[in-house]
Amino acid sequence: MRGLSKNKICIVLMNNGEHVLAVKCGFGKPSETRVYDACWSHIKEGSNLIHDEEKAHNYLIKQLNLKSKAYNAAGGKVLKELAMKELEPINDECRKIKYFLSKHKGINKDNIQDYLNLYAFITNCKMKDENLYFASNLLLKLLFLANEKIKFRDIIK
Repeated sequence: MRGLSKNKICIVLMNNGEHVLAVKCGFGKPSETRVYDACWSHIKEGSNLIHDEEKAHNYLIKQLNLKSKAYNAAGGKVLKELAMKELEPINDECRKIKYFLSKHKGINKDNIQDYLNLYAFITNCKMKDENLYFASNLLLKLLFLANEKIKFRDIIK
């Protein structure tokens, strides 16, 4: 999880090795209830949760009967190396989403979830097919199949 400053948006990232999901989780340091509200509908009860030792995960773990494997990167050298190895997939996603969001200057904070959805869509398509053409083609097909009229003025508000 990122965004510990009270002015920064907190984003919860989930990665099961096949799919990535990013959900806005309010502003500042996450609370147990905010993490639970952001995650509960996306995690199957009894699943494994590999995470850092963030206390905000505890309520989610308890409510969904998750098998918790927590790592503290502040431990000794051996513990730090193990934590870095286990947490690397999610840390890598954090780096990627930070880069993705930095390339979209002027994001309206009200629309941040839409950008997170786009990131997850592209990332999940790339996991299936390294060719970004696949993701672009699929996204365009979905947009053209959507049966809605959108006025330009509604977009630029």
